Amino acid sequence: MIVAIQDANILIDLCKTGLLEPYAQLGFETYTSDLVYWEVRGRHNLTSWVEAGHLQIVTRDDDAMWKLLEFKQRSSPALSLQDCSVLLLAIERNAVLLTGDNRLRREATEAGVKVHGVLWLFDQLVGNGILPPAEATERLRILKTINPRLPADECEKRFKRWASL
Repeated sequence: MIVAIQDANILIDLCKTGLLEPYAQLGFETYTSDLVYWEVRGRHNLTSWVEAGHLQIVTRDDDAMWKLLEFKQRSSPALSLQDCSVLLLAIERNAVLLTGDNRLRREATEAGVKVHGVLWLFDQLVGNGILPPAEATERLRILKTINPRLPADECEKRFKRWASL
């Protein structure tokens, strides 16, 4: 089973594209930090997803918070405390980090953490038969309008591949 740590931007992308439930069907053991959860919760309702056990929130006690603050001091100044919280969680749990943030991706890769983004999640959803290719195309087109940072060439590759399925 894949253990996945979600960064805020992945949670937001899944919410905005209506992919929370399809993602849950992948069967990943999914976590995020309480810091990221509170950041996203203000804009998107994740309560039912958490209550259903699809997303587990890791809350740090005082000792763990000090460890996080020390980790933040050693990390790139460009990373937020929320970024550091999910990176440290991925390191501690030997988990895959799901993020679309390039700075966080670089830092995680340097730390030896496996990192994937939302396009990989689309590949998983289509590859596992959870999302039909036509629906994946539609939802990725929607996401491209919401999230202009997505690599256009990688999106186009998927559109072509899915059209042939």
